[in-house]
Amino acid sequence: MKNPGLESVDNALRLLLLLAERDSVRVSDVATELDIALSTAHRLLSTLRSRGFVDQSRDRSYVAGPAYARLARTAPTARRIEDVAQPHLERLRDEMNETSHLSVIDGAEMRFLLSVETSQVLRVGSRVGARLPAHRTSGGKALLAVMSQEELAHRFPPHGLDSLDLSKDDLERLRRELGTVARRGYGVNRGESERGVAAVGVGLLSPAREPLGALSISFPTVRLSSARLREMADALLRAKQALEAELAS
Repeated sequence: MKNPGLESVDNALRLLLLLAERDSVRVSDVATELDIALSTAHRLLSTLRSRGFVDQSRDRSYVAGPAYARLARTAPTARRIEDVAQPHLERLRDEMNETSHLSVIDGAEMRFLLSVETSQVLRVGSRVGARLPAHRTSGGKALLAVMSQEELAHRFPPHGLDSLDLSKDDLERLRRELGTVARRGYGVNRGESERGVAAVGVGLLSPAREPLGALSISFPTVRLSSARLREMADALLRAKQALEAELAS
């Protein structure tokens, strides 16, 4: 039997985590993501608003409030991650002569914040502003691989697999692949998000092992080889270590 009090606390915490991933949310977003009734989502937002954890914008969406900001002030913001990541992306581009990206996870998608393009004629272009399914991207796989089974179940609920173009068998294969990704430390995308495009990616984590974002290198599949893939993975793992240390300082 569920404890209503604990369930309410859990929903409030999940909502705060949702606000950490998104710039704003609507009542319908909260109801969908937390799998609760619209009326429950509205009461939850109203309670958090009364305590200063959320504010309501003119368009009636909800954003993080001053109390939330006080809690999060020591955590790296998306803007800080972008600022700090830029030179690392440029070095990856120069070192590998391929396009590099910074993305963050938003629900079951990866949202691309930065891209640094290579000058090669045949290249992958900027992905800034694009959203791609997390399970079909290299950086998304790297972040999903460090999440608990409970968190994966939340991001990939059985009732939502059709909208994600995933079957239950696909999800089981993904879980097995994520085990491999976790062991080696990087994800690989071989034309899964876009035909003819391959990518290698690593997840950026906070000292508490919370996902901050992902670094990736994408390139035409005609330049994909085992040796090249390993070379890119090594470069990304070095960039990951340096960037995480800088964000934690």
